[in-house]
Amino acid sequence: GMHVALLGIAVFVALRFLWLRLPAPLASFDLEVAASASLVATAYYAALTGFAVPAQRSLVMIAIALAVLASRRRIGAAQVLAVTLVA
Repeated sequence: GMHVALLGIAVFVALRFLWLRLPAPLASFDLEVAASASLVATAYYAALTGFAVPAQRSLVMIAIALAVLASRRRIGAAQVLAVTLVA
């Protein structure tokens, strides 16, 4: 499960870093693009691992955290962690 989350985080950080280098109109969609690509990569990798229970849990937690990030709301890290732990 941890390797699934690490992949999702790595894809998110790398793609957001690269996306912010684009011109201003495109760079404004950095969180949405990075979160979507990260979720797709995480789901694909979880499928490759056979959707074991830890991989499923990690995928759900990453999906919730990415949805909160992509919504651009001001939410504290403790609240995001609490929501992901409930899932």
